[in-house]
Amino acid sequence: RALVACARPDAPRIVNIGSGEGVTLREIALSIAREVGGEVTFGDAALTEPPSIVADVSRLRALGWERLNRR
Repeated sequence: RALVACARPDAPRIVNIGSGEGVTLREIALSIAREVGGEVTFGDAALTEPPSIVADVSRLRALGWERLNRR
């Protein structure tokens, strides 16, 4: 749905696609590993990892996009 919204002729050239909710890099890596059936090994990255990453989805929302509840 987000990609379709970005394909509109009136869409800005640069749009962040995300949930708009904070997520850690660890959560992203584990989610990808689950989807592809892989494993992830973590070292000391937690020492330098930001608390969370949040996409600014204001441009996407201005196009009418709304996050679907998946939880």
